[in-house]
Amino acid sequence: MSSNNCIELVSHKLHNLEEIVNNFYENLPKKKTDLSNLNWEQLESLVNDTVQAINNKNSPSAHSNNHVNNTKPVP
Repeated sequence: MSSNNCIELVSHKLHNLEEIVNNFYENLPKKKTDLSNLNWEQLESLVNDTVQAINNKNSPSAHSNNHVNNTKPVP
């Protein structure tokens, strides 16, 4: 096998892998939940948990120390 063929093969395989990685979240099945059966307390708990998860995800401590975070925390 010539070096050009090897390079083409590796390039093709890498391209396929990049497509899989780039489309990973798009190809995940979407979960649908019917919220109409929840009572007020359950909805409130769901909102609180969701807000806390988002705040934790976006907090400066969630980012690596090598990444400079220029955003201000939400009061």
